[in-house]
Amino acid sequence: MSIICSIYFFANFLVAIPVLIDSYEYLESPITMKYLSSLNTFGHYTEQLILLVISLNRFLLVSTSLKRNEMRRVFEFLHIICWLYGLAITVVPNLLGCFKVFSPKTLNFTFSCAKCGLMLDYYMISGEAAPVIMIFLYSLMVLRLRSLQKRLQRRDLRLTLQCFLICFFSWLASFFFFFMPKFFAGSFVSSILVLTVSTVSKTANPVILFVFNVKIRDAIGTFLTTGKAIPSECITSTVYFKKPCQVER
Repeated sequence: MSIICSIYFFANFLVAIPVLIDSYEYLESPITMKYLSSLNTFGHYTEQLILLVISLNRFLLVSTSLKRNEMRRVFEFLHIICWLYGLAITVVPNLLGCFKVFSPKTLNFTFSCAKCGLMLDYYMISGEAAPVIMIFLYSLMVLRLRSLQKRLQRRDLRLTLQCFLICFFSWLASFFFFFMPKFFAGSFVSSILVLTVSTVSKTANPVILFVFNVKIRDAIGTFLTTGKAIPSECITSTVYFKKPCQVER
């Protein structure tokens, strides 16, 4: 997740920020603009699919008797598929003339400078469908946990809220990108809002985990004050039972 989100921010740093501050001479070449902007497309759709795979992983752990070790290789393979899918959904349309650029006029990434046809509809549907499926899976998890317990524990409720917020921001970024320009074409405020929401959606995961998860905050505090890293199994935020862990002090 950190790698793919870094690629997304790298695209914004190389393309969006120079245009916003009116210093983008090296982007005046259509080829340079097209290929650097493609990193934005690649980062967005790959991240969405990775989040979907993580949601499916957690759903199966809660709702089935499958063990974590039994699914490890399967989901490692699925993560590879996510990256290949992101490459395919970016490279193939580019070769066919459907590409994204950052427009100095609208101050936003857009496909309007290319001929995308049905591919634009596919981008829109896939961008909307993935977060909705994630929310559906997490809803099923809540129902499953509720059926196993007389009442949901506070930890389960906090985790559900975290997951919902992450999925919601992912959906909101896609919705704003495709629909805000239609409703508020040429609006400067609308363009900045779309760019802001899309950027926030990529930081939602670590920020939400930091806000809601005490163990993650403690782990970061321990690392900053002592320089010692806490094992990941001690700070996991997943919904299955954790193995005993020892923290070196």
